[in-house]
Formats: sequence, C-alpha cells, structure tokens
Amino acid sequence: MVFKTWKSVLEIDSVKPVGTFRFECMLYGRLILVLINNMLQSEFKAFPVEQDDFELSEYKAVKMLKKS
Repeated sequence: MVFKTWKSVLEIDSVKPVGTFRFECMLYGRLILVLINNMLQSEFKAFPVEQDDFELSEYKAVKMLKKS
C-alpha cells in the first residue's frame, strides 16, 4: 500500500527526460517528502485520539502534504 501511494500521489514512477543532476534532485526531494510524511504520520498515530476507531490514512496524509 505504501509503494502504491508513492507511485500514485507522489508520481515516483513518472519522470520527464531531464539531465542526471536534475533527476537526482527531483528524486531526493520526493524521498525527503516521503520521510517527512512517515515521521508526521507516526506522530499522529502516537497521539491519543478520543475516538478509538480513528486512523490516519497514508494515502490521505500524503495527498494533504503534497497539496500544501
């Protein structure tokens, strides 16, 4: 599910023909976004919520982070 989210929302698999250095910068930027998202999501999961049935969706979290 995690890789599917990376592929569909972060578009890890789609790359335009660019130079090597630009490709590396884009890839590193997307991977940094993945790390930030995982850290934020782990913090939200550790935060006690009043509703026991609430769980943050990885897909929605990545989409919201990419949007902002």
